[in-house]
Amino acid sequence: MKSLPRPLQKYLFSRPAKLAATLGLIAYVGHIANLDDILYRVYLNVTTSEESKAAAVWLNDYRMDIKGLVVQGIPDNLSGLTWNDDTKMLIGVTNSNLLAEISRDGELIRSLDMEGFEDVEAIAWMGHDKYLVADERRHTIAQITLNETTQKIVFDDSPKVTIGIGSGRNKGFEGLAWDSNQNSAWVAKERDPMAIYNIKGFSLNGLTNHIEINQDPRINKAIISESSDLSGLHYDQRSGNLLVLSDESRQLIEVTMDGKVVSTLGLGIIPHLRNFLPQPEGITMDDKGDIYIVSEPNLFYRFTKKANNEATATGV
Repeated sequence: MKSLPRPLQKYLFSRPAKLAATLGLIAYVGHIANLDDILYRVYLNVTTSEESKAAAVWLNDYRMDIKGLVVQGIPDNLSGLTWNDDTKMLIGVTNSNLLAEISRDGELIRSLDMEGFEDVEAIAWMGHDKYLVADERRHTIAQITLNETTQKIVFDDSPKVTIGIGSGRNKGFEGLAWDSNQNSAWVAKERDPMAIYNIKGFSLNGLTNHIEINQDPRINKAIISESSDLSGLHYDQRSGNLLVLSDESRQLIEVTMDGKVVSTLGLGIIPHLRNFLPQPEGITMDDKGDIYIVSEPNLFYRFTKKANNEATATGV
Protein backbone atom coordinates (compact mmCIF):
# COMPACT_ATOMS: atom_id res chain seq x y z
CA MET A 1 0.00 0.00 0.00
CA LYS A 2 1.28 3.41 -0.95
CA SER A 3 2.31 5.42 2.08
CA LEU A 4 0.74 8.77 2.91
CA PRO A 5 2.62 11.92 1.89
CA ARG A 6 5.04 13.00 4.58
CA PRO A 7 3.33 16.38 5.24
CA LEU A 8 0.05 14.59 5.82
CA GLN A 9 1.75 11.99 8.06
CA LYS A 10 3.29 14.80 10.07
CA TYR A 11 -0.10 16.52 10.43
CA LEU A 12 -1.94 13.35 11.40
CA PHE A 13 0.56 11.77 13.74
CA SER A 14 2.63 14.65 15.08
CA ARG A 15 -0.20 17.03 15.82
CA PRO A 16 -3.12 15.00 17.22
CA ALA A 17 -4.44 17.95 19.22
CA LYS A 18 -4.66 20.06 16.06
CA LEU A 19 -6.40 17.22 14.23
CA ALA A 20 -8.89 16.78 17.05
CA ALA A 21 -9.60 20.51 17.04
CA THR A 22 -10.15 20.44 13.27
CA LEU A 23 -12.54 17.50 13.50
CA GLY A 24 -14.36 19.23 16.32
CA LEU A 25 -14.69 22.38 14.24
CA ILE A 26 -16.08 20.40 11.32
CA ALA A 27 -18.64 18.74 13.61
CA TYR A 28 -19.62 22.11 15.11
CA VAL A 29 -20.07 23.73 11.71
CA GLY A 30 -22.19 20.76 10.65
CA HIS A 31 -24.33 21.16 13.77
CA ILE A 32 -24.98 24.90 13.42
CA ALA A 33 -25.79 24.37 9.75
CA ASN A 34 -28.43 21.83 10.83
CA LEU A 35 -26.68 19.04 8.93
CA ASP A 36 -27.29 16.59 11.77
CA ASP A 37 -31.02 17.39 11.70
CA ILE A 38 -31.12 17.10 7.92
CA LEU A 39 -29.41 13.72 7.97
CA TYR A 40 -31.76 12.48 10.70
CA ARG A 41 -34.78 13.63 8.68
CA VAL A 42 -33.42 11.78 5.66
CA TYR A 43 -32.94 8.67 7.79
CA LEU A 44 -36.52 8.85 9.09
CA ASN A 45 -37.84 9.42 5.58
CA VAL A 46 -36.06 6.34 4.25
CA THR A 47 -36.80 4.02 7.16
CA THR A 48 -40.49 4.95 7.71
CA SER A 49 -43.16 3.16 5.71
CA GLU A 50 -45.68 5.12 3.66
CA GLU A 51 -48.44 3.68 5.85
CA SER A 52 -46.73 5.01 9.00
CA LYS A 53 -46.18 8.41 7.38
CA ALA A 54 -49.87 8.66 6.50
CA ALA A 55 -50.88 7.75 10.06
CA ALA A 56 -48.58 10.40 11.58
CA VAL A 57 -48.50 14.18 11.40
CA TRP A 58 -45.23 13.66 9.48
CA LEU A 59 -43.35 16.90 10.09
CA ASN A 60 -40.80 16.06 7.39
CA ASP A 61 -43.28 17.24 4.76
CA TYR A 62 -43.90 20.65 6.33
CA ARG A 63 -42.54 23.90 4.92
CA MET A 64 -42.63 27.45 6.27
CA ASP A 65 -45.50 29.45 4.76
CA ILE A 66 -45.48 32.60 6.91
CA LYS A 67 -42.12 33.66 8.32
CA GLY A 68 -41.61 35.90 11.32
CA LEU A 69 -44.72 38.03 10.90
CA VAL A 70 -44.91 40.64 13.67
CA VAL A 71 -48.30 40.38 15.40
CA GLN A 72 -49.29 44.03 15.55
CA GLY A 73 -50.85 44.99 18.89
CA ILE A 74 -48.85 42.47 20.94
CA PRO A 75 -45.70 44.27 22.15
CA ASP A 76 -43.79 41.30 23.56
CA ASN A 77 -43.67 37.93 25.36
CA LEU A 78 -45.97 35.90 23.09
CA SER A 79 -45.47 32.50 24.68
CA GLY A 80 -48.41 30.13 24.18
CA LEU A 81 -50.86 29.21 21.42
CA THR A 82 -53.92 27.01 20.85
CA TRP A 83 -56.59 26.50 18.18
CA ASN A 84 -60.34 26.84 18.76
CA ASP A 85 -62.07 24.58 16.25
CA ASP A 86 -65.47 26.17 16.92
CA THR A 87 -64.51 29.78 16.24
CA LYS A 88 -61.73 28.87 13.76
CA MET A 89 -59.45 31.20 15.66
CA LEU A 90 -56.01 31.00 17.25
CA ILE A 91 -55.76 31.99 20.92
CA GLY A 92 -52.41 33.18 22.22
CA VAL A 93 -51.13 34.22 25.65
CA THR A 94 -48.21 36.33 26.79
CA ASN A 95 -46.26 35.98 30.01
CA SER A 96 -47.08 39.64 30.60
CA ASN A 97 -50.61 38.26 31.09
CA LEU A 98 -52.42 39.19 27.93
CA LEU A 99 -54.79 36.89 26.02
CA ALA A 100 -55.15 37.43 22.27
CA GLU A 101 -57.42 36.14 19.52
CA ILE A 102 -55.42 35.82 16.30
CA SER A 103 -56.45 34.89 12.75
CA ARG A 104 -54.84 32.12 10.68
CA ASP A 105 -52.84 34.86 8.92
CA GLY A 106 -51.43 36.35 12.11
CA GLU A 107 -53.79 39.31 12.48
CA LEU A 108 -54.74 40.35 16.02
CA ILE A 109 -58.53 40.32 16.34
CA ARG A 110 -58.80 41.37 20.00
CA SER A 111 -56.89 41.16 23.26
CA LEU A 112 -57.95 40.81 26.90
CA ASP A 113 -56.18 41.37 30.22
CA MET A 114 -55.59 38.36 32.47
CA GLU A 115 -56.06 39.93 35.88
CA GLY A 116 -54.27 38.35 38.83
CA PHE A 117 -52.14 35.94 36.77
CA GLU A 118 -48.38 36.11 37.30
CA ASP A 119 -46.56 34.36 34.46
CA VAL A 120 -48.82 32.74 31.85
CA GLU A 121 -46.84 30.48 29.52
CA ALA A 122 -49.30 28.09 27.85
CA ILE A 123 -52.92 27.64 26.85
CA ALA A 124 -55.01 24.72 25.54
CA TRP A 125 -58.56 24.74 24.18
CA MET A 126 -60.77 22.09 25.82
CA GLY A 127 -63.95 22.63 23.83
CA HIS A 128 -66.82 25.13 23.61
CA ASP A 129 -65.61 28.22 25.51
CA LYS A 130 -63.30 26.48 28.01
CA TYR A 131 -59.50 26.63 28.12
CA LEU A 132 -56.69 25.58 30.40
CA VAL A 133 -53.86 28.03 31.07
CA ALA A 134 -50.57 27.42 32.84
CA ASP A 135 -49.05 29.94 35.25
CA GLU A 136 -45.39 28.94 35.31
CA ARG A 137 -44.09 30.44 38.54
CA ARG A 138 -47.10 29.31 40.56
CA HIS A 139 -47.12 25.85 38.95
CA THR A 140 -50.85 26.37 38.59
CA ILE A 141 -53.24 25.23 35.89
CA ALA A 142 -56.43 27.27 35.74
CA GLN A 143 -59.59 26.75 33.73
CA ILE A 144 -60.90 29.91 32.07
CA THR A 145 -63.99 30.82 30.05
CA LEU A 146 -63.63 32.86 26.88
CA ASN A 147 -66.47 33.83 24.56
CA GLU A 148 -67.61 36.84 22.55
CA THR A 149 -68.89 38.63 25.67
CA THR A 150 -65.78 38.12 27.81
CA GLN A 151 -64.12 41.42 28.76
CA LYS A 152 -61.26 40.13 30.92
CA ILE A 153 -59.98 36.93 32.52
CA VAL A 154 -59.74 36.98 36.34
CA PHE A 155 -57.47 34.56 38.20
CA ASP A 156 -59.56 34.50 41.37
CA ASP A 157 -62.69 33.58 39.38
CA SER A 158 -61.04 30.60 37.68
CA PRO A 159 -61.12 27.01 38.98
CA LYS A 160 -57.51 26.01 39.43
CA VAL A 161 -55.11 23.39 40.74
CA THR A 162 -51.54 23.88 41.92
CA ILE A 163 -49.21 21.02 41.09
CA GLY A 164 -45.99 21.29 43.10
CA ILE A 165 -43.51 19.66 40.73
CA GLY A 166 -40.30 21.58 41.37
CA SER A 167 -42.34 24.58 42.50
CA GLY A 168 -40.74 27.88 43.41
CA ARG A 169 -38.46 27.87 40.36
CA ASN A 170 -38.86 29.59 37.00
CA LYS A 171 -38.53 26.28 35.17
CA GLY A 172 -42.14 25.27 35.36
CA PHE A 173 -44.98 24.50 32.98
CA GLU A 174 -44.19 25.73 29.46
CA GLY A 175 -46.60 23.66 27.37
CA LEU A 176 -50.22 22.49 27.56
CA ALA A 177 -52.29 20.24 25.31
CA TRP A 178 -55.76 18.80 25.72
CA ASP A 179 -56.73 15.22 24.85
CA SER A 180 -60.50 15.24 24.44
CA ASN A 181 -60.60 11.47 23.90
CA GLN A 182 -59.22 10.79 27.38
CA ASN A 183 -60.33 14.04 29.05
CA SER A 184 -56.79 14.67 30.19
CA ALA A 185 -54.17 17.37 29.87
CA TRP A 186 -50.61 16.91 28.65
CA VAL A 187 -48.27 19.25 30.49
CA ALA A 188 -44.66 20.02 29.53
CA LYS A 189 -42.23 21.04 32.28
CA GLU A 190 -39.38 23.10 30.85
CA ARG A 191 -36.53 21.35 32.72
CA ASP A 192 -35.03 20.52 36.15
CA PRO A 193 -36.45 17.97 35.54
CA MET A 194 -37.56 18.14 31.91
CA ALA A 195 -40.66 15.97 31.61
CA ILE A 196 -44.12 15.56 30.11
CA TYR A 197 -46.98 14.69 32.44
CA ASN A 198 -50.51 13.48 31.78
CA ILE A 199 -53.00 14.96 34.25
CA LYS A 200 -56.58 13.81 34.74
CA GLY A 201 -59.21 15.61 36.76
CA PHE A 202 -60.27 18.38 34.39
CA SER A 203 -63.59 18.56 32.56
CA LEU A 204 -65.68 21.11 30.68
CA ASN A 205 -67.73 21.50 33.87
CA GLY A 206 -64.72 22.41 36.00
CA LEU A 207 -62.19 20.56 38.13
CA THR A 208 -62.98 17.35 39.94
CA ASN A 209 -61.94 16.51 43.48
CA HIS A 210 -59.48 13.92 42.26
CA ILE A 211 -56.36 14.89 40.33
CA GLU A 212 -54.30 12.07 38.86
CA ILE A 213 -50.77 12.74 37.58
CA ASN A 214 -48.87 10.22 35.48
CA GLN A 215 -45.82 10.17 33.25
CA ASP A 216 -44.61 7.61 30.74
CA PRO A 217 -40.86 6.94 30.95
CA ARG A 218 -40.80 6.04 27.24
CA ILE A 219 -42.07 9.48 26.22
CA ASN A 220 -39.72 11.26 28.60
CA LYS A 221 -36.75 9.22 27.42
CA ALA A 222 -37.53 10.24 23.84
CA ILE A 223 -37.78 13.95 24.58
CA ILE A 224 -34.65 13.97 26.75
CA SER A 225 -32.66 12.38 23.94
CA GLU A 226 -33.85 14.96 21.40
CA SER A 227 -34.39 18.23 23.30
CA SER A 228 -32.45 20.56 25.59
CA ASP A 229 -35.64 22.02 27.05
CA LEU A 230 -39.41 22.06 26.48
CA SER A 231 -41.26 25.20 25.42
CA GLY A 232 -44.52 24.07 23.78
CA LEU A 233 -46.85 21.13 23.29
CA HIS A 234 -49.68 20.02 21.01
CA TYR A 235 -51.66 16.77 21.04
CA ASP A 236 -52.89 15.63 17.62
CA GLN A 237 -56.25 13.89 18.04
CA ARG A 238 -56.07 12.17 14.65
CA SER A 239 -52.72 10.41 15.04
CA GLY A 240 -52.65 10.30 18.83
CA ASN A 241 -49.11 11.74 18.76
CA LEU A 242 -47.53 14.63 20.63
CA LEU A 243 -45.80 17.55 18.93
CA VAL A 244 -43.05 18.71 21.30
CA LEU A 245 -41.37 22.10 20.84
CA SER A 246 -37.92 22.99 22.15
CA ASP A 247 -36.67 26.57 22.33
CA GLU A 248 -33.02 25.79 23.03
CA SER A 249 -32.81 22.95 20.50
CA ARG A 250 -34.92 24.95 18.03
CA GLN A 251 -36.79 21.98 16.76
CA LEU A 252 -40.21 20.36 16.76
CA ILE A 253 -40.47 16.59 17.17
CA GLU A 254 -43.38 14.19 16.80
CA VAL A 255 -43.51 11.49 19.49
CA THR A 256 -45.81 8.48 19.68
CA MET A 257 -47.39 7.23 22.89
CA ASP A 258 -44.82 4.43 23.04
CA GLY A 259 -41.93 6.90 22.95
CA LYS A 260 -40.87 6.72 19.33
CA VAL A 261 -39.74 9.86 17.51
CA VAL A 262 -41.37 9.50 14.09
CA SER A 263 -40.65 12.90 12.50
CA THR A 264 -38.85 16.18 13.12
CA LEU A 265 -38.87 19.78 11.94
CA GLY A 266 -35.73 21.89 12.39
CA LEU A 267 -36.30 25.54 13.31
CA GLY A 268 -32.84 26.86 12.55
CA ILE A 269 -29.60 27.47 14.39
CA ILE A 270 -28.14 30.30 12.29
CA PRO A 271 -29.87 33.72 12.58
CA HIS A 272 -31.44 35.28 9.47
CA LEU A 273 -31.67 32.03 7.54
CA ARG A 274 -35.06 30.87 6.30
CA ASN A 275 -36.03 28.47 9.08
CA PHE A 276 -34.53 30.40 12.02
CA LEU A 277 -36.92 31.11 14.91
CA PRO A 278 -35.30 33.24 17.64
CA GLN A 279 -37.28 31.86 20.62
CA PRO A 280 -40.04 29.40 19.70
CA GLU A 281 -42.47 29.24 22.62
CA GLY A 282 -45.93 28.09 21.49
CA ILE A 283 -47.25 25.45 19.08
CA THR A 284 -50.66 24.39 17.76
CA MET A 285 -52.34 22.90 14.69
CA ASP A 286 -55.58 23.91 12.99
CA ASP A 287 -58.36 21.88 11.37
CA LYS A 288 -56.57 21.91 8.00
CA GLY A 289 -53.39 20.46 9.44
CA ASP A 290 -51.41 23.71 9.28
CA ILE A 291 -48.95 24.16 12.15
CA TYR A 292 -48.52 27.50 13.91
CA ILE A 293 -45.58 28.51 16.10
CA VAL A 294 -45.13 31.77 17.97
CA SER A 295 -41.74 33.09 19.01
CA GLU A 296 -40.91 35.79 21.49
CA PRO A 297 -41.17 38.71 21.32
CA ASN A 298 -44.23 38.73 18.99
CA LEU A 299 -43.40 36.70 15.89
CA PHE A 300 -45.85 34.45 14.05
CA TYR A 301 -44.98 31.47 11.84
CA ARG A 302 -47.14 29.10 9.81
CA PHE A 303 -46.06 25.77 8.36
CA THR A 304 -48.03 23.84 5.74
CA LYS A 305 -47.53 20.44 4.18
CA LYS A 306 -45.73 20.77 0.87
CA ALA A 307 -48.38 18.61 -0.79
CA ASN A 308 -50.96 21.25 0.12
CA ASN A 309 -48.99 24.43 -0.34
CA GLU A 310 -45.73 25.04 -2.18
CA ALA A 311 -45.85 28.79 -1.60
CA THR A 312 -42.75 30.64 -0.53
CA ALA A 313 -42.43 32.27 2.86
CA THR A 314 -44.03 35.64 3.46
CA GLY A 315 -43.65 38.18 6.19
CA VAL A 316 -40.58 39.81 7.60
